[in-house]
Amino acid sequence: MDKISKTGKGVHILQTAEPRIRQLCLQLKDVHILEPRNREDLLQYSCQLTLDPSTVHRNLRLSEGNRVVTE
Repeated sequence: MDKISKTGKGVHILQTAEPRIRQLCLQLKDVHILEPRNREDLLQYSCQLTLDPSTVHRNLRLSEGNRVVTE
């Protein structure tokens, strides 16, 4: 690092790269999470759940293997 500093090349490289680095950092702040566009996209994040009849709210009724809830 001392050799680079003495020649000035390292400083020049950093000064030239700085605007691009700043631009990339700003772009990283604007990352958007994509919303699922259709059912298939949404289902990739789904999983099957089984509700426990002993811990379900008393006003809810379970049916179909404890997978469907009605009031």
